[in-house]
Amino acid sequence: MSNWFAVWINATWNWLNRKSALLIICLGFSTLLFAFIGTFLALGSSEAGAKLSFFDQLSTAIYESVQATLRGDGPNANQFNVWIGAARITSVLLLVLIGIQAVAKLFKESFIEIRLALAPKENYLVCGLGRLGYQVTLDHLKQKHFVVVIEIDSENPNIRLAENAGAIVIIGDASNTEVLRLHAKRNPTKVFLFTGDDHANLAIFSGLKKHRSDFLSRGKTVLSPLVCDLHIGDSRLEQAVRWSIEQAPVDESLVTSDRIKLFDIATQTARQLIIEELTRVRPTQSSEVALYVIFGDGQQTDAMIRQIAEFAHFENLKRSRILVLTPDAKAKCRSILNKWGRLSPAIILDRINDVFFEGKHDDWSSRELRPAQIFQTDHSESVEYVANVQFCEFEPESVSVEVVNKIVELSDTENVRPVVLFCFEDDGTNFRLSSELNYQLSTFHGINRDLGFLKLLATDPKEKYLRQREFEIPIFAFLPQNDTLRETLLAANPRFPVRTFGEVGEGLQRVNDSHIEEIAMEIAWDYDAKYSVDSVPKDEYKSIWQKKSTWIRHSNIAAAIHTLVKVQILGYRLSQDTNSELANMNAIGAEQQALMGMTEHNRWLAERLLLGWRHGTTSEQPPARPSLCAKDSLEADELKKDFEQMKAVINLFRNYGYQLAKNP
Repeated sequence: MSNWFAVWINATWNWLNRKSALLIICLGFSTLLFAFIGTFLALGSSEAGAKLSFFDQLSTAIYESVQATLRGDGPNANQFNVWIGAARITSVLLLVLIGIQAVAKLFKESFIEIRLALAPKENYLVCGLGRLGYQVTLDHLKQKHFVVVIEIDSENPNIRLAENAGAIVIIGDASNTEVLRLHAKRNPTKVFLFTGDDHANLAIFSGLKKHRSDFLSRGKTVLSPLVCDLHIGDSRLEQAVRWSIEQAPVDESLVTSDRIKLFDIATQTARQLIIEELTRVRPTQSSEVALYVIFGDGQQTDAMIRQIAEFAHFENLKRSRILVLTPDAKAKCRSILNKWGRLSPAIILDRINDVFFEGKHDDWSSRELRPAQIFQTDHSESVEYVANVQFCEFEPESVSVEVVNKIVELSDTENVRPVVLFCFEDDGTNFRLSSELNYQLSTFHGINRDLGFLKLLATDPKEKYLRQREFEIPIFAFLPQNDTLRETLLAANPRFPVRTFGEVGEGLQRVNDSHIEEIAMEIAWDYDAKYSVDSVPKDEYKSIWQKKSTWIRHSNIAAAIHTLVKVQILGYRLSQDTNSELANMNAIGAEQQALMGMTEHNRWLAERLLLGWRHGTTSEQPPARPSLCAKDSLEADELKKDFEQMKAVINLFRNYGYQLAKNP
């Protein structure tokens, strides 16, 4: 079957499926109306009908028209007219449409097979209909693509929505051998593995490769190279999978690393929040320290903790304070520190009133608190951990008065810059809890509130519970799917709103933005060109980049991302607006250059500690460097090198249409 005809068949079916209820109503009403008019006119012009009273003619016409609709043919009138003919046509169309819908529901699997057999060559396979899978499905359906979805949960509410939008939804386990064999043979244009289970995604990916190899080895099937988006939420697993794909030789399954995109949407979301929002409310003075209060228990919570620890490094040059409020603090602490042992000392609290941060621990040189013994080093200049993180029990039914009071107490401490983030996996929970907190802060503490005339009432005893200065605690709620809840939060307190983040569509667009990785590759090429004896021309470097170790690629990507933070620290921005007032990097003085160098060093320090590195004599196994120390122990050349790298990255951004511009 030609591809254009298959596309037309699919588009027609999707249109009928969406409009079936309206079409049935319209055809039914039209049949009744046409049959009634035709029968009434036929009776009035016939001899038998002339003997009937007007009431009998009317009742007979109504009866015959109803019968015609139910039988699916024209009314039993001796005389034919155009109205009766129209009734016969619409009644047949009505029965055909009802029949198609009935067959589609009674013999759903067989009907799906027919539709798959008529599928166009360009088709997309989505495994998993969670928030990612559903968004991808809608995006491709809007582009008039043929989309097949495999979803294991028959109760998933997104199934009906996806079917109504035009997707074919198959209920089943996408990792099942027979299911995979069937869809591998259909040779989808692109595969999206978004089941929500990392191991299930990997099982499907491995199965697709195997079945494709089987088909191609027989020489009876022509397959195009596999193009796949593979979501892996566990960063350690993602690194291992990326390495295995990149190191594996190209085999008969036509699977190559440049066509397989691995990503973690939670990590992308957290990084973007830091760049676009948290940098704006950062600590700007050397005496200030950031406090991040994170409510949550799932993947987004883990990603937020990790990314804040690695990327929230600003001109204050201090460790961040992170308070994690979660339903099972002990389990969450164990899970986090098992992945990133040098993140923080293990501090687990049962009561919110026991939370306390000491200022002397904020300095990178402080060694009073220490991580687990296996991560400790003897050298007095070494840095052993990244951030001061405390895990505390929290029941997500509501934000208690004790929790609110503790957040206010921690925020009222001199020179603390607080931020609250709600990162539960459920939109409704984040909406409810963030709204409660904002209301209590505003009503009972005068925070996130325009005090207005209350500033004039400092002597009024009734107003003593309200602070006499405007103060804001920024609140962010993770709302990836629900547009209505996002709009409600923004409207509830226009001046001090609960800000939302994590919208799925925006996150997927960023995943498909390759600028950062291309810039990271150029950073690596530039380094190799200067220090490696085996340097190659830039246009030949991609294959070498793909074979680089995971930590080298991660480090270069992180350096490119954090440049977007450092630019804001300098009071600039990277803009594609040609009308913006441009800034001159050469105008940055020596003091600011040193500050940027120290900021980059702290980011690099956090990155390497989270990757498992430690202070010591240069070694690759185990990985160690003498520069894993506080900034005071660094030589000037190290800081200069860090600033030069930042300048080089900004120049690379210019290749993609960005300019260093002054903030308006």
